[in-house]
Parts: sequence; C-alpha cells; structure tokens
Amino acid sequence: MIFQENITHWLSFAEHYLHRFFRQTLPAVGGQTSHRARGTPLSHQPHQSPGDRETTFDAVFDAIDDWICIIDPQARILRSNRVVESRFNTRVKDAVGQTCCKLAHGTPGQVDGCPLPRMFETGKRESAELELANGRWVLVTVDPIKDTTGKICGAVHIARDITRRIRIQNERERLVTDLKEALGRIKTLNGLLPICSSCKKIRDDKGYWNLLESYIESHSEACFSHSLCPDCMDTMYGGEPWYETMKTESAQDRPPMKHHSEDDPPGD
Repeated sequence: MIFQENITHWLSFAEHYLHRFFRQTLPAVGGQTSHRARGTPLSHQPHQSPGDRETTFDAVFDAIDDWICIIDPQARILRSNRVVESRFNTRVKDAVGQTCCKLAHGTPGQVDGCPLPRMFETGKRESAELELANGRWVLVTVDPIKDTTGKICGAVHIARDITRRIRIQNERERLVTDLKEALGRIKTLNGLLPICSSCKKIRDDKGYWNLLESYIESHSEACFSHSLCPDCMDTMYGGEPWYETMKTESAQDRPPMKHHSEDDPPGD
C-alpha cells in the first residue's frame, strides 16, 4: 500500500530529473522538443495543456533506444519506457512493480557489480557494465533522484546495450592471446654458440654440452631426419664389395653429363 501511495510522489521528482536529462542530451529537432533542448521545461511551455505536455513527455521518453526506468529506493520500477518490451519481452505495465534486478538478471537481489548501492553511498551517478540473464551486455548508469530535503528518494536507471562492443572486445583479446601463444612457440637462435670443433656438440647457457640435433630442435621448430652423405659413405663402407658394386651400378644408371665448349651457342 505504501508503494502505491508513493508512486505519484516519486514520479514528480523523476519527471523533474528527466526534464533536466533531456535538456542535456537531446538535440534541437524543432517543435516542442526544441523547447526542451533549449532549456525550457515542458511544464513552462506556452500553449500546452497538461495533457499535451504528458503526451510530449511520453513520446520523447519512449523514443529513446536505451532502456530507461524510474526506480524507488528498493529498486522497484515505477515507470519504464517501451524499450522494456523489446528488450525483455514484457509489457510496460507488467514491468512496473518488479525490481530491475529481477527483470534484467532474473535474481531476487542485486547482482555483483550493480552500481545502485554505490549510488546511494556516493549520492552521485554510478555506472557498471553488466551481463543480463539473456546473455547480452549493458552499460548501466544510475542517477540519484532527491527530494526537497536532499534525501535520495529513487533513481533514474539507464541501460544501454553494448553487446556488440563487448563481443568485438572479447574477440580482440582472444586474437591477442592466440598471437602471444604463437609467438611463444616460435624460438629463434641468435648470438654466439660455443660448439666443439671435434664432436660438434654445442654448449648451452647452463654449461651442458648437447648434441647438435638436440640443441637445435629444442631451440627452434626444426626436426631432423638422418642419412649419410657420399663422403661419409665412402669413409664407412669404402672397400666393401657390395658397396663398390652399388656405386658402379649407380654411376652407370646416372645420365652422362654434357660438357659445353666455348663455341657452343648459349642454351644448347
């Protein structure tokens, strides 16, 4: 019952605040809205009946893309613009009386990071980026509404959808992380490497001697496959009948090399 009795009281202060809010944020578009933009409250505009002023106020209130609602000290919604219908699939009249936390987050109480408690502590505008129950992100801004004694009697709650910006930001952070991981896997060799002139082992920065292949593989993305060069084959198997036979057959199968004389034309 107390809630119903105070609605008109809260709305009178809320409308005064919204008049000031519109004057600061809306451009002059002509007609009645231009009076607002130039700083003339609706209640002071000439040639307007109270009904006309209310109609103009509702039109401007509902034309804003952000979700705007007036809440009491218990975070219950006293008034909301029509964005609530598309944002939360609920009618304006059904949103009134619910808490903004229940409607936006599906929780009975305030969620972590909610700027409303800070607003009551500081007495000034507070903001926070919050994730809604439907997975979308909003920038929530709450401004205090004060009565004639300076006591906070409610707040203007504005929620701007920032889902696209958050997704772009998350994608950018993911790409940066992937890039750092990729760079971490890339190892380069530089500087002087102490290598044994006999066995060709390499001394690492800890003083241990490593096989050439092991050292390079651990400090780069290279992998080794092993074979024998012709000189080493001769050293290891030279004089062996099977090896000499294999060399002879390989030489016979190899096409003869063509020797060019100085008189041969180029390209022949």
